[in-house]
Amino acid sequence: MFEVIAIIIMLFMTFVALSPILILFGVLFENMFRELDSIVCKTILSAIFILVIIIVCSLPVIYFMQNK
Repeated sequence: MFEVIAIIIMLFMTFVALSPILILFGVLFENMFRELDSIVCKTILSAIFILVIIIVCSLPVIYFMQNK
């Protein structure tokens, strides 16, 4: 149970730490996909990007938990 709480806190902390980078990427996405005016495309792209970041950040945690 404690491990789950630790993972959630870690993911939250990484998300907080990465939020400036995410905002920066949001600006870059805004410039890159200006021709894609549909908000849905931008939302899907940013959601995929955030999911990839969360998965990459949680991989070391999962690896650490399995090797314990």
